[in-house]
Amino acid sequence: MNRSLLLAVLLVVSVLAPGISLLADGQQATVAITDVTTAPERPNPGETFRVRTTVTNGESAPGAFDITDVYVRRAGSARSFARVEDVGGVQPGGSLSVPLPMTLEDTGTYDLRVYVVGELNGTRTRLQYPLLVSVRESGPQLLVETNETVVGAQSTASVTVVNAGQTPVSTVRLAVGGQNVTVDSPNRILTGLAAGEQRTLGVPVTPTDTSATLQTVLTYTTEAGNERTVRSTTPLAPAPLERDVTLEARRLSAVADPPIGVTIRNFGNAPLDDVTVAILVDGTVVTRRPAPDVAADAERDLRVNVSDVPTGPVDVRVAYETAGTQGSEETTVQYRSNPGSVAVTGVDYEVDDGTVFVSGSVANVGLTEVNGVVVRVVSAPGIDPVRPAPDYFVGSIPASDFATFDLSVVVDEDVDTVPIEVRYLVRGERRTATTNVSVADRPAPAPEDGGGPPTLVLVGGAVIALAVVIAAVYRYRRR
Repeated sequence: MNRSLLLAVLLVVSVLAPGISLLADGQQATVAITDVTTAPERPNPGETFRVRTTVTNGESAPGAFDITDVYVRRAGSARSFARVEDVGGVQPGGSLSVPLPMTLEDTGTYDLRVYVVGELNGTRTRLQYPLLVSVRESGPQLLVETNETVVGAQSTASVTVVNAGQTPVSTVRLAVGGQNVTVDSPNRILTGLAAGEQRTLGVPVTPTDTSATLQTVLTYTTEAGNERTVRSTTPLAPAPLERDVTLEARRLSAVADPPIGVTIRNFGNAPLDDVTVAILVDGTVVTRRPAPDVAADAERDLRVNVSDVPTGPVDVRVAYETAGTQGSEETTVQYRSNPGSVAVTGVDYEVDDGTVFVSGSVANVGLTEVNGVVVRVVSAPGIDPVRPAPDYFVGSIPASDFATFDLSVVVDEDVDTVPIEVRYLVRGERRTATTNVSVADRPAPAPEDGGGPPTLVLVGGAVIALAVVIAAVYRYRRR
């Protein structure tokens, strides 16, 4: 291989694989640029900073690598920003750090290359290493930070403005925009920044595509009256929306109107906004309430109070918005309420002179007060409510309490049951309950004359006695 061909190969390799060279026989050499650093990392315009290049020679190298030149150029340019010559040699298994001072006059990001040229075992070798240097003004600077973002979901970008200069600045304006992103309140005005002062602003941003980029522009006026601009570009790399929401509902404590417990679990990657919870009975909404937002990969427990909901299946529906799209989830819970309710208990009766006297209790087996309680005998063929108590006014009965009553009725011999009706108010609604009281085992009625001789017998006896007296008188006079 002639020398010109070898140099051409080396140039191609230096472009394709920075930091790697080839020996003359085509074998890979062990010499390489292993690291390049800058100090400070973000120099100011015109500030001298150092580029430190570390060159390593492998233990298997055939000899020392003699460094003849180290220089820095812009990619694709032949102009050097800095250069140092006759650096020295790097023995096999050793390394050497070469500091190179340089200055960049203008602000911006520089795409640079660090080149190291030397000889290894008589073969000239050139190594290169990429270097990005960001030069910023010594005045206000921008620091933009974002959390993980999702397409269509709003998040907050943290924009920090720092006055790194030695003098105050005024008329500080911030404009936030970008590509494939919408920004709420994109323009902000800061009256001024003292030397060393910093302020952090929260900027709501919503990416509209997975390739969204946030662009921030800061303008300010120096103490000398010059207007300057600082720009920052931040890729957002938002993820596609993943929606995964589950809903669980249950009846809570056993009170008159038990509340319904609702758990919303958000397994998606975007928060749930504008959340509302609705309770439906037979498709009709009986109550609705707003709920707090639910963050991504989080859950929210809610307590929904209800009233006048009947016992039976109740539907629970949660509606929400996530990443600009509407969604809803629905489930069913078996509901049981415990309003005031009256039951007839402890019934007994007595019979006196053909009248049946019924006594007992009316118990409130619910958990709210009942009012206007009236107990009465229902009139029917063979059943006649009579004084002194055809009906009985009880009044109010507190929750889990009772009251007694007494009724009087006359029933025919072939009647075995007496219907007792209870009427009452619960929450302003009139309700009625009827209980049949068995009187089949009552005693038979006693004879009306107590078992004495019939009237006809008595009359006949009197007549006979009178006849005997008349006959005796008649015999006496004839003597």
